[in-house]
Amino acid sequence: MAALTSASVQAALKVAGEVHAEFAKGSHPSARLLADRAFISTFFGYLGPDMDFATDQDRCLFLQLSKQLGLPDPLVPYGHKKVH
Repeated sequence: MAALTSASVQAALKVAGEVHAEFAKGSHPSARLLADRAFISTFFGYLGPDMDFATDQDRCLFLQLSKQLGLPDPLVPYGHKKVH
């Protein structure tokens, strides 16, 4: 996926890591599970705008990865129609 630069992936990892740390601090029994889910969701959500510069094939791969992880379509908020 050429649209994803190293800098954008590093920034997404940083933000997702911060979100994970906040969720993991919780005293709820499932805090770790929530933290893991928040990490993945934030990571994919942060990379969504970069898909504006991606090819249709890359968008399709990005969507397939997010579906495998049980996430909603991360491209819809950015004006992309669903790619099948």
